[in-house]
Amino acid sequence: MNEININNQIEDNPIGKTTRRGFLKALAFTAGGLTVLCSGLGIAGVSQPKIDYYSKLSSNEDTPDNKILLAYGSVCGSTGEVAKAISEELISAGLSVDVLPVQDVKTLTGYQTLILGSAIRMGQLCAKTRQFVDKFNNDIAQMQTAYFINCLTMVEDTPENRAEAEGYLAPLCEIKQPLLKGMFAGNLDFSKVELGLRLTMSKSDIFPAEGDYRDWKIIGSWGQEITNTLLTI
Repeated sequence: MNEININNQIEDNPIGKTTRRGFLKALAFTAGGLTVLCSGLGIAGVSQPKIDYYSKLSSNEDTPDNKILLAYGSVCGSTGEVAKAISEELISAGLSVDVLPVQDVKTLTGYQTLILGSAIRMGQLCAKTRQFVDKFNNDIAQMQTAYFINCLTMVEDTPENRAEAEGYLAPLCEIKQPLLKGMFAGNLDFSKVELGLRLTMSKSDIFPAEGDYRDWKIIGSWGQEITNTLLTI
């Protein structure tokens, strides 16, 4: 197996620096990196720990025409917890909401609004979200939408990082311009990351220290904002 030497790649950079996105591209397109990221293919002990994904179906069937689907693509469970917090704001206002991980969504029929959240992996929407979007592309284009992402890029809320995070949302905005976009800092928990990727990330200074960077006040405020927006439509 080819070995990834991230430190050498950083040193070879002519300006002595590399970006997180550049690091991820190097990792993704290096043969060794591809092996590490392929969920245990050929390498013992690198598979991801089991994650419990949050879901909740609405018991309110009185307003099916206004029903909301809050679907999320999560890798390590963090985005599901964000989705749960947002759904609580919607539900507290009396809105009818189903919360499902994207891999469990069978149809968008019956929903007027889609709130779609995603973790960011390798500088793009995670694979589960991309598969969901490919499957329901035409349906999404006909719906009211709002999008949010959960990513380490937003650990530092700078204009440069916001521009990068906006880029992650671009494929969704090309399908349908949303009512609202949310960009939240993520949670870096190495116990929920594949072993090979964990070792690589922990040795790189591109990533922040392990920790939960989610700001629940900001997330709750966004949940209130999308709730108020939907109530006034």
